[in-house]
Amino acid sequence: MLCKMEFKRSLLFVIFVAIQQFQPIDSARILGFFSTPSRSHLIIHESLMRELASRGHDVTVITTFKQIGKPIPNYRYIEVTVPEDPEFKKAQEHMLKGAEKGEHFLKHFSTLVKATTGQTSKILKSTAMDEIKKEKFDLVVFGQFINDFQIGLAHHFNCPSVIITVFPAVKSVRDFVGNPDEFSSVPHLFIGANDRMTFTQRFLNVLISGMEMALSSGMEYFLMEPLYREHFPLETFPSYWDMRKNVSLILVNQHFSQGTPQALVPALQEFSGMHIKRKPDPLPENIQQWLDSATDGVIYFSMGSNTKSSDLSLDKRQAILRTFATLKQKVLWKFEDDLPDKPKNVMISKWLPQDDVLAHANVVLFISHCGKGGLSEAKYHGVPVLGIPILADQPSNLKIAVKEGWAVGLQYADLNEKTFSDALHEALSNRTYGDVVRRHSLKFRDRPQHPLDNAAFWVEYVIRHHGAKHLQSPGAHLNFFQFYSLDVFAALLLIFYITVKVSKCFLKFLYRKICGGSSSDSKTKPNSKNDKKRQ
Repeated sequence: MLCKMEFKRSLLFVIFVAIQQFQPIDSARILGFFSTPSRSHLIIHESLMRELASRGHDVTVITTFKQIGKPIPNYRYIEVTVPEDPEFKKAQEHMLKGAEKGEHFLKHFSTLVKATTGQTSKILKSTAMDEIKKEKFDLVVFGQFINDFQIGLAHHFNCPSVIITVFPAVKSVRDFVGNPDEFSSVPHLFIGANDRMTFTQRFLNVLISGMEMALSSGMEYFLMEPLYREHFPLETFPSYWDMRKNVSLILVNQHFSQGTPQALVPALQEFSGMHIKRKPDPLPENIQQWLDSATDGVIYFSMGSNTKSSDLSLDKRQAILRTFATLKQKVLWKFEDDLPDKPKNVMISKWLPQDDVLAHANVVLFISHCGKGGLSEAKYHGVPVLGIPILADQPSNLKIAVKEGWAVGLQYADLNEKTFSDALHEALSNRTYGDVVRRHSLKFRDRPQHPLDNAAFWVEYVIRHHGAKHLQSPGAHLNFFQFYSLDVFAALLLIFYITVKVSKCFLKFLYRKICGGSSSDSKTKPNSKNDKKRQ
């Protein structure tokens, strides 16, 4: 009888402890505001929002793109129709033409800035947004890319905010939560290094980081802050600078296995690979049959959602097709228009479920523009890459993959039938690329939990604590001079200067005291001799 009582008590204790450990979270109302004019960004953002909906939260997403995924419970998708922005199309055309000439994409960066900020402004002024503003939300999740002025929405809804970016932790993102800079050890996004930097690389790293700092500060003061005031008047809203300090969490598209490990404050969480499914979805029947029947393998080709394959110049397109016609492998090409005279071994489609395609066992090569999302999928599924970068971080992403040994690079400006054929045959015939990427895949996958679970945990953490500014570094509340201790160095220099001046005066004083008498005697002695002579 006593044993039964003890057993019951022990069981009740275990149940009590389990209940204490379980931290239920009430269903929260979450708004996802994704204004960036890039579908590839939305694919990553939406993976998180759909996961939050599956966990019972009431999720609303507002964007300008048509919904591709199937509707699910608790998930409201609002497509805002805004006038087509000629600036963004112009930016894409200029960057593609610039890449063909070998120009750096920053030459046309101002056009991209106008397009991105313009689209965000249009959504904020839309009638759909006016209706959304009448509702109540417990959290706002922002997609961040040259649109920081949007953060005023968090104050409108009187709720905490989370920022998600498809890029690594660049300067403008780190500043939100006061994450320290590591110029000497962590390569800048545009350096394209993933190991210890040489002196030359460190020198360039400091220069590029300084340029980014100046550009970022200029954009904040002369573009983002005025746009913030336009949409969130200071009569009823806090200042832009106060709102920047009010961000609870930043989700950054990186993982230590993809580059150089760096020190991150708790408010900066890595999520790279979050959009990659735990289990691939079934492919459309025609694509499944095409992949299954490829006994010699399949080459998957996509230039992403911003640079369309159909925008490739005619000569480059023909060079690619002539090369494909000589292959024994099949080709699955994301091509957004009709493609006359395509070889029999080439299948095209305007849109393809890229993650599910790369998961197929017969895919032997991915021809890519080297966007971060696509390279993460390739690494996860162990598929080598032939990279043809166009803009932004793509050249640097390719450099890292080439240095790691699982990619072949080809500059768009150099693409012709010979260079493309040579690069393609190198990637297909050299088994080393496949062996290396499979090893990297193991490191990329080896985590305590799926990155989507990790991202969802931290978002729910912010909800549970009604904001989580305690995850920030105190550096978020320091100005430029304080953050880099320039005021401290100035004070030290002043102290050093005063110390040197005082020491110098003191030594002069001692010298006069000690040597002053003998010096006066020596001056009078010649006078005594002269006096004697006169006598």
